[in-house]
Amino acid sequence: MIKIYGMKSCPDCADILHQISGSDRYQMIDIGEDVRYMHAFIDLRDQDPAFDEIRGTGKIGIPAFIREDGTVTLDAEAVGLCRPLHFQTEPHRIYAEVDGTCVAEITFFQQPDGTYVIDHTFADASLKGRGIGTRLVELADAYIQEQGSQWTATCPFAEHWRQRHQ
Repeated sequence: MIKIYGMKSCPDCADILHQISGSDRYQMIDIGEDVRYMHAFIDLRDQDPAFDEIRGTGKIGIPAFIREDGTVTLDAEAVGLCRPLHFQTEPHRIYAEVDGTCVAEITFFQQPDGTYVIDHTFADASLKGRGIGTRLVELADAYIQEQGSQWTATCPFAEHWRQRHQ
């Protein structure tokens, strides 16, 4: 079994968590859940050469993957997963790019009464099954709540999510 050190609140780890959902090949160890997990991760990070480039940069080094043979990698693709997407937020758009190409996007606009409308969700076919559409709606929901507002949707995917979660 491949162990993964990470945190549910980390965007990169959230993407990985969606990928491993339902698989018994991977075990997520949330370092924020218990001080013992954090301690074990810090010991690993301080000693393992896989973290040489991370140390001193201010980065944490998660998600970190421990293979069955005990070797450590920070490369999701090396353990059969896709590399995490990095989502960027603009005032009316949240998106992710890979090599300069937009592969996932959600757009929304604010009405005169302050309510937002989510009008478009897109995830490239190569991302199918990774929960990217759901992640986009979750990010938009959080962004809109931070603005102190509510939302509706003309996008069927977002509206379906809203009905299930609000």
